[in-house]
Amino acid sequence: MQHANSLLTLMYSLRQRAPELSFGMFSGYTEYELDLGQYWTWGCDYSQRVRCRIWRTIQAYHDFAVLGRFDQTQPCILPLRSSRDQVLRLFSGGYNLHDFSEQLVEVTVHTDGRVELTGFPTLGLPW
Repeated sequence: MQHANSLLTLMYSLRQRAPELSFGMFSGYTEYELDLGQYWTWGCDYSQRVRCRIWRTIQAYHDFAVLGRFDQTQPCILPLRSSRDQVLRLFSGGYNLHDFSEQLVEVTVHTDGRVELTGFPTLGLPW
C-alpha cells in the first residue's frame, strides 16, 4: 500500500494484457485500517477519503488478500497466514477457502552447506 498508485497502474496494465491473471496481496495493515484509509503512501499526501477510494479500487482488482500484522508469538498453520491475527479475505469468486492448503515448510540443505527454507515456518522450529 506504500506504493498504491504504482500498484494500481501495474494491475490495470496486467489485467488489460492478461485478464486471466489472479492477484493476491499480503499487507501488514488490517482490513479496518485499509477500509478507513489509515495507511501510508510513499511520497503522497492523500486525504483519508482519497486513500479509501484507492483501497476500494485495489480491492476490486484482487482475488484475495492476507491482512494484518505479523506477530511471531501467535504462530498459525492456516492457509497463507503466518500468525493468528492475520485474516485471509476472498474478494472475487475466483477462489474459495478450500483452494488454499495448509502451511508447509520445505528445508533444502545444499552440498555447500547452505540451508534454504521456503514456506511458512511456525514458532518453535530449531532455526
